Amino acid sequence: MIALTVKKSMFSSVLIALSLSACRDPSVQRTDSGTQSFSPTSPSIKSGDVTGDLQNVTVPAPTAPDFAAILATADAFEIKVSQLAVSNGASPAIKDFAQRMVADHQASTIRLQAALRRDGLKPPTPTLTAEQLQILKQLSAKRGSDFDSAYLTSQENAHLGTLATLKTYAKKGPGSALNQYAYDLITIVSGHLTMLRNIMRQNTTIRPG
Repeated sequence: MIALTVKKSMFSSVLIALSLSACRDPSVQRTDSGTQSFSPTSPSIKSGDVTGDLQNVTVPAPTAPDFAAILATADAFEIKVSQLAVSNGASPAIKDFAQRMVADHQASTIRLQAALRRDGLKPPTPTLTAEQLQILKQLSAKRGSDFDSAYLTSQENAHLGTLATLKTYAKKGPGSALNQYAYDLITIVSGHLTMLRNIMRQNTTIRPG
C-alpha cells in the first residue's frame, strides 16, 4: 500500500486550481464561467459533451496522491459548507440543493476511497486548507439572502475547478480505478453545475452580482 502524504505547499497550488481562493468577503467574488481558466488544470469546461471535452485536455494530470487529496478535500469542504447552507440559508431551493450536495459528496468520498483501494493506494485524511477555512468563516457570519448569494458563488467556483481537475485526470491520470472514478464523477459534478445555474436563473433576487 502506498501512503498518501499531503503537503501544505501542494494544497496551496491545489486551491488555485479549484478557484476557491477567488472567494472573498463581503460578497465572495463570482467568476465568469465563460472565460475563466483554471491553471494548472484548464481544459474546456462544458457540462454536456464529456468525450469532446476530454479530447481538449492538453495539460498534465496531477499524480494519483495529489488528485486523491484534491478530491477528498473538496468533498470535505462541500459537505461542511452545504451543511452550513441548510442552517443559514433562506431560499428553500438553496437548502434543497445544499442537502443534495451533502449526500452526493458523502457518496463521492466513499467511491473515491473504494477506487483508491482498488488501485492499491491508501485514502488520504482530508484537511481543510486556509483558503477553505476562510470561506467557511466568511459564510458563517452571513444569514438569509446574504448567505445565499455568497454560497451560490462559492459553489460555482468550487464546482468549476473540481470539474476541470476531473477532466484532466480522466484523460491522462494514472490508476485504472481512480481514472474511472474521475470519468464517472464528471457527469455528477456537471449535473451539480446545471442545478446551481438553474437556481441562479430562477432566483434573480439572490443571484450574485
